[in-house]
Amino acid sequence: MALFHIALVLLVSVLVSAVLEQFVPRVSLPLVQVAIGLAISLPLGSVALVQVDPELFLVLFIAPLLFDESRHVPLASMARHWRPIASLSLGLVVATALAVGVALHAVLPTVPLAAAIALGGAVAPTDAAAVYALSRDVAVTKRQDAILSAESLFNDASGVVTFQFAVAAAVTGSFSAAEVSVAFAVTFAGGLAVGALMGLAGALVLRALGSTGLESTTAHVAFEVLTPFLVYLVAGELGVSGILAVVAAGIVMAAMPERRTPARARMRLVSSNVWEFVAFIINGVVFVILGMELPRALLPSWRSPAISNGTLLASAVAVCLVVVAVRLGWTLAMELVRARSLSRSGAACTGAAERGAATAGGALRSAALLTLAGPKGAITLSVILTLPYLTAAGDPFPERNVLVFIASFVIVATLLLANFAMPLVAPSPEDADGEARALDEARLAVLEPVVRELSRRPRDTAAARAARRFVLSGYGDRIARARNRTVDPHALVCLRLETLDRQRAAVAALAGDPALSPAAVERYDAQLSELFSMVARLGRGDPSATRVRRRRPSALRALARSLADEVRGRGSDGAFERTLPVLARASQEAAIGYLSEAARDPSPERSLAARLLLSDHWAVYNALVEGPGTGASPVPPGPRPRRDLEHLAAEQGASLAEARHLARAMTAEGLRLELDRIDGLVASGDLSHGQAAELTEEVHVLQLGL
Repeated sequence: MALFHIALVLLVSVLVSAVLEQFVPRVSLPLVQVAIGLAISLPLGSVALVQVDPELFLVLFIAPLLFDESRHVPLASMARHWRPIASLSLGLVVATALAVGVALHAVLPTVPLAAAIALGGAVAPTDAAAVYALSRDVAVTKRQDAILSAESLFNDASGVVTFQFAVAAAVTGSFSAAEVSVAFAVTFAGGLAVGALMGLAGALVLRALGSTGLESTTAHVAFEVLTPFLVYLVAGELGVSGILAVVAAGIVMAAMPERRTPARARMRLVSSNVWEFVAFIINGVVFVILGMELPRALLPSWRSPAISNGTLLASAVAVCLVVVAVRLGWTLAMELVRARSLSRSGAACTGAAERGAATAGGALRSAALLTLAGPKGAITLSVILTLPYLTAAGDPFPERNVLVFIASFVIVATLLLANFAMPLVAPSPEDADGEARALDEARLAVLEPVVRELSRRPRDTAAARAARRFVLSGYGDRIARARNRTVDPHALVCLRLETLDRQRAAVAALAGDPALSPAAVERYDAQLSELFSMVARLGRGDPSATRVRRRRPSALRALARSLADEVRGRGSDGAFERTLPVLARASQEAAIGYLSEAARDPSPERSLAARLLLSDHWAVYNALVEGPGTGASPVPPGPRPRRDLEHLAAEQGASLAEARHLARAMTAEGLRLELDRIDGLVASGDLSHGQAAELTEEVHVLQLGL
């Protein structure tokens, strides 16, 4: 029961942190979670002490986190920037370990050089979870984002290996540079090789299961979740880096080509949702545990009479300054070399980003950002806690408590520095409209080439012409929404709320129908109520709602995804499954009818907002009506737009069934072209990872209706 209580406390702490974060928007989520863990441990003392075996910590928490992060690293960007990534992941780690070792040994001679270098190896890696959480709230370029993401994946292994060899030298008293170099290369290369092979094997297994029809969504997700644990354990048994093996496996599995079918899109959506939840929980638990472990790491040295608190603090501050200074010097040299290369090649005249990077000031700003975006975290704490208590001769490990104290101090200091200094160096625009415009520009860069490609498709039959006009008109609506940013936000919010009221009224009118499941009616009404509350908060300018909006899909798209899942009746009984499509159609019919009237309003602001919302609701409704297994559906009230396929088929004198078949095929082809275009823009560096994820999810949601 004790273990259950601890797990429950950790989960509740993560939930509380997600709520508290909305009230302290200037403080990053990892810092909030560390503070909660610290707040739990300090008043309760040993009662709240959570002692986690460091090796278990790595395999249980760090392995799945790194696996998930590695699956989302843009390979093309990583390949383009491999030099700075390798420089930071290998060269900077070794330089930091040596610099910290020399500095600490000079400041505190009671710490042997080998032990001090071990501390340097522990504090050299950056924390992938902290880097990701912090980089979302500052303005980083695509290049910086790619470098920081890849560095945080690979420098863990080099830091751990450096730490292990330095500890071995401190314990045994012997050191061989040749042996260490060979062992380092074997561990590093072996981890990559083992991970790549296991990732390839895993991808082939999933493909074989899919080709034989044995793969299900549940089995696919379960296989993905188990993969990082298996890879880490196998790599450990083979004596190579388990961390690198997990990263390599994730990269290889994500890079394997797959068929882009609606079934595969549903599977990827479920997988994405599961991993998003798992990563959120594990990230939160890691930082809460970090906060709970800090007193155990800090207090023994602070209370020890062997060293004064002033000397202890001075040593910790000195190490922290060395870590920051070495990283700043390394990144500044790297950015100055790049600036010189850009100036010589003439690339400085190609764009604003390149012009800024080609100047000394731009190089300094970039170096400062890369320096501050290197906070230490769970890896550092878990590694430093593996320090042995005794040497090979049976003597106490020299100044073990001091080393643990300094590492913990560096973790807290770098997290605070990153949280409060990074926004000063690279302030992120608070204007949500600016983010929306940037996403719309990315959306146009994807949609417009797809429309040009589909426009060249043959239209030699009446059905083909009707299908082509139907599909292209849908793309025209999406492009128009992306281009049109002049809609009055107040009118849009008011109309959304009015529409949701009509939808809730339509659902309430069906509540007394004995043929419908009361549980389904209650659940659907709760979904609409949640959307109503979120839109209302956005309309009031609630800052917490704005942060929620930035991190979630749009409300209507979230509803579309939820409807698509529920209509398919996953895990529901028959009445529940039959009720949801009825409620979904009724609510969309009510929305379309109301918005059709509002579109004729003499007020241009209200009319424009209604037309934009009407297009969204038609998209959801069409997915419900034409989705597999949903059957026939009544026509919603109000005038249907001229892009309706039935009207177009009649206009062309074509068979509606044939036109519908061709339209479905053309829509599927268009969505595949969109995914290809997104991949191409990411590969060229013209699309950020966040924008690509958002647009890819949109395509997957649309594929669910096929």
